Amino acid sequence: MDEEETYDVYSIAVADKMYSEVALRSIMNQILRIKGSGNLRCAECDELDPQWASVNLAINLCIGCSTVHRNMGANISKVRSLFLEPWKKDELEHLKLNGNKAGKLKWEAKFPPFFEKPRPNDSAMLKEYFIRAKYEHKEYVYNSEACYYGRTPAGLPKREGLLIKQGGQVKNWKKRTFVLLGSVLTYYKTVGSAAGAIHLKDMLSVDCNTTTEKKFCFSIKTGSRTWFFVGEDDKDVYDWVMALRMIKYALCKNYQPNAKKKAVDVDPKEILPTFSSHMPLEKRKLDGKAYSSAFYGACAVDWLLVNCDLTSREEAVVVGQKMITSGLIKSLGEDKFEDNVTSLYSFPGTNTSSGNTATNALRKTNSMIKMMRTSFSSSNDPT
Repeated sequence: MDEEETYDVYSIAVADKMYSEVALRSIMNQILRIKGSGNLRCAECDELDPQWASVNLAINLCIGCSTVHRNMGANISKVRSLFLEPWKKDELEHLKLNGNKAGKLKWEAKFPPFFEKPRPNDSAMLKEYFIRAKYEHKEYVYNSEACYYGRTPAGLPKREGLLIKQGGQVKNWKKRTFVLLGSVLTYYKTVGSAAGAIHLKDMLSVDCNTTTEKKFCFSIKTGSRTWFFVGEDDKDVYDWVMALRMIKYALCKNYQPNAKKKAVDVDPKEILPTFSSHMPLEKRKLDGKAYSSAFYGACAVDWLLVNCDLTSREEAVVVGQKMITSGLIKSLGEDKFEDNVTSLYSFPGTNTSSGNTATNALRKTNSMIKMMRTSFSSSNDPT
């Protein structure tokens, strides 16, 4: 057999068209080392030295990913050991002519750039979620219309759920309800009471499996802070991370993939009830003045962009300006609408208190002193 190995590797089939163990190992090693094939790593998680393969998909797999493939069923992926099980000549030809690179070109043709593929040390759940989306649901093939995410009409994800958030100064962990709408992630202590918001325009990165003492953790990094969150399980973390990356990608492109409307198509009065119910009104300061119920221009643009099916943020700004002109919202600074996280806006009649913060505090103190003096005088009145 050693002498036969010097011949062309595809000429050493035995009578039943099955290869001997020695011949098979020689053939497999040559297939794994085909230049540019990517066969020396797992086709799913990129782990080195794969020992398994999917016969029909013609890709090489590590033992962990091969388990997921096997669990999907032989009708989707027929798993076999590269070196310990028999292979037929036509099966080896199929593996040689295709391989990992060709498999990715087919099954990941529309893989979104904001998605994250599993890595060798990731959990089995993350690997399974990715693999099943890829082959069972055919999410990433060229003509796929499949999608896991609940999306708004404009194509961006809309998500709501419970997460455990680490505090910024006091590093304790508390459960909060999070609502992802447009490019604002708002969190609530109680229903209808927003405790804060993260504006994803400022997001630098989002990563799962961040090194903390907590399991099922992911993080959002902005210019001023790194936020840490804990989800329910691997799938929950994966969904949050992918939804956040999808929004970041759309913001970088500054467009809505399926949007059709311009600003002229939107009636501000018609959208006002829904718009006002979704704006997170929070305590904000601007030019030394404090406001109890205000929202950022960028937050309004996020909502308008997604829910009005607008083609760009510029169109959303035009709608915002129309709302100011119509008296539906009011600017707490200059009388114009801007897409940023410094310009503040509110609704007419909302309980906003303005003025110099220090002056207001002094007035409040003086008022309290006056009340105390009046009370003291009354208590000592002999009549």
